[in-house]
Amino acid sequence: MSGKEVSGAKAPRRLAPRRAVALAVVAAAYLGAGAWAMLTGKSHTILVDNKPVAGLEAFRLVEVTIGRQEPLELGRGERDKFAVQGQSHRVRIDLMNGSDPVTATLRLPYDAKMVLVSLPKLVAGIEPAWEPFETGQDAPPPVVDELPEELFGAAIDLPPPEAAGD
Repeated sequence: MSGKEVSGAKAPRRLAPRRAVALAVVAAAYLGAGAWAMLTGKSHTILVDNKPVAGLEAFRLVEVTIGRQEPLELGRGERDKFAVQGQSHRVRIDLMNGSDPVTATLRLPYDAKMVLVSLPKLVAGIEPAWEPFETGQDAPPPVVDELPEELFGAAIDLPPPEAAGD
């Protein structure tokens, strides 16, 4: 009898080197696909703003296109929005005055839900041409320690309760 037969215990299974490499490649592929899906699938709202800013005049009429979406026409002082996915976006601005359209690329941070893009800044080449935009819903609610007396009238001071045994 050999030593293996006497002990009765099985030797622990070891992964063959090829199988270990194959499992590592599959795990890396899953992690890479998950990271790619997370970064390219993140949605953002881009507000395009045609208002005067930082000494720059607003345009009388512009046509703005982001990516392959339908173009929007904006007059002076107007704002509209695009819903996009991903971090990098190509913006095309046609000033509708016979000049060549202006093309720029926006790179947004992952955590930005909504950004405001100033068209005058973007056309002038001023960086950054966008800024994070927060709605009232994004801000945390105010902390209230006490309710103001104006809501309920003057404070009422009640006399202390009298002793029941008197």
